Amino acid sequence: MRKTAVGQGNTEWILQQITTEYLRKSDLHYAIAIEGEWGSGKTRFLKTRLEEELHKEGIDLKIVYVSLFGISDSNDLYRRIMAAMLPLDDPNGNKRSRAFQYILKLLSRAASEGLAFFRIFPKVNFSIDPELFTSLFLPRKHLLILDDTERRSANCDDLSLFGAVNDLVENKGVKTILVSNSFSPKCAETDGAHGPKKSPDARGFDSEVREKLVWRCLRFKPSLEDIAKSVFADPADGQDRIDIIVQAARMANCGNVRAFLKSKSFIEDLLAADKNYPGDAARKNRQSALQELISFALLICLGKKPAKPEKPDYASDDIPGIFRLQNQNERYARFSSFGCFNDYFGDSNGPSSTQLPEEYISYLERWYPQNDDTISMSELTNQLSFFESLTDSQASSMMEELCSLVAKKNFSAEYTPKALTTYFALAEIGFEGSLDDRAFVDCCSEVISKDGGSVYEDLDRALKIGQSGPCKDAMDRLREEALTARERKMADTSQISPDDPECGEKLGELIQNVAKANPARLTDIDPEFLARIFSASKPMGQSRIQESFKQCGLYLQCQDNEQIIKWLRSLVDNLRSTSTDKTGTMRKRWTISTINNILGNKD
Repeated sequence: MRKTAVGQGNTEWILQQITTEYLRKSDLHYAIAIEGEWGSGKTRFLKTRLEEELHKEGIDLKIVYVSLFGISDSNDLYRRIMAAMLPLDDPNGNKRSRAFQYILKLLSRAASEGLAFFRIFPKVNFSIDPELFTSLFLPRKHLLILDDTERRSANCDDLSLFGAVNDLVENKGVKTILVSNSFSPKCAETDGAHGPKKSPDARGFDSEVREKLVWRCLRFKPSLEDIAKSVFADPADGQDRIDIIVQAARMANCGNVRAFLKSKSFIEDLLAADKNYPGDAARKNRQSALQELISFALLICLGKKPAKPEKPDYASDDIPGIFRLQNQNERYARFSSFGCFNDYFGDSNGPSSTQLPEEYISYLERWYPQNDDTISMSELTNQLSFFESLTDSQASSMMEELCSLVAKKNFSAEYTPKALTTYFALAEIGFEGSLDDRAFVDCCSEVISKDGGSVYEDLDRALKIGQSGPCKDAMDRLREEALTARERKMADTSQISPDDPECGEKLGELIQNVAKANPARLTDIDPEFLARIFSASKPMGQSRIQESFKQCGLYLQCQDNEQIIKWLRSLVDNLRSTSTDKTGTMRKRWTISTINNILGNKD
């Protein structure tokens, strides 16, 4: 017998081995085995690609597929083979007649007599011996596939079972393929220098039976491109989309077909959302966003969704460790920001493809801005994940490029923490750029101010990771500036217009958010403007404004601030002077009463 051969994962190679090297050679009275990791798509491959290949190659064999899951002995095997061969799914429900017609069709000499017999005596109890049936009809142009060999019953009589398989293969000439998740000792003969690879549930059987039974073992490990093309037969824009899916699978380290299939609906909807994307985001950014989101989906289906990282115990000067944790925190933040994952993979009522395009646009705007300087900053700071491997020349060049980008003050504020960590890490070991420490931090401050302070949480997370020295001082300063800018932006009423039918609801939400973040910032809202919005609002909007002050009371009671008291009194005066209809006057009176209750706690 030839020594076991192990394939390199190419599905075309495996098809060629099955057809040319095995099925076409009638003198080979052995089985072959296909073994690979769980979820790699072995069963799906054999049920789809192999049947197509047989037809293409003109090999006149019908596939009989049998699962050995829970099987006990040879009798179970024969019964399952017989059940697989008999077409018992007759839509007219006459299963017994259909089964016998199939059998009697093969027995051409007795066909007419048998059919006549059963038409006359339809209630005759005719019993077929499964072993006899298998011996008579299976060798006639059938290819037997025995799947799940490692999942047979724990009490399985292996000698009985595989003895029957051996009889079919060696004595009856039945071409047979054994399919298993585990890697057998035969596969291990050429499986590398480190010995056999076996899964924890690997179960062997008598070595003599195996030696007699299996001629060649093919290791099934399809390429990611093979998997992607088999699951996404015709994705939008063809090969370009396949490349994105393959790259995402590499990011997720996913070669599991089941994960691809589980995430198929999400991936197809996401690709459709990108194809119909109305904006002008750079193509490179959109490809990166797609790869990242698809990789998250695959990780979810693998049971490995990104988790919030815990702060490791490392020294404050462990720059590579700090960078890695920053990247992990950012990765988790990106994953958490995409709400549609729960729609597709959570416990909701099912996926909502109508919300995905909007979520995708928001994701692009937040994490992949169009600015060229931001793209350059992202690429530059990501290189610092390999800080310890930089040469002096590389580090010097990075410092110059970093200072040049920061001086332009045109990058997204979310990269401020990484820019600071990078700058001070390089400065600490002696590298200089076109900006000194103060100028560098001042430029970052202007970026944060223009952004409106949205980077506050990022700076806060970066500080908690464990910064030290000048970098910590700079981040402390910028975090406070980001908080001030954010609170100022929250109190900005420039986006609320009296002509907006929902102006009252929007103002009520703004008041409540500002009071919760920093009640002192409420005084940035013009009392006259607030009264004008109340007058222009519909009943629901007026009620929302009143409700916001009820909620504000919880925060304002804790504030001993003369400026807030003065602001509340001015607000009451402006509300009293504004004109409303009769029901509006009622709601205005309720709102004034709510404000006076707050003032009562102040006076």
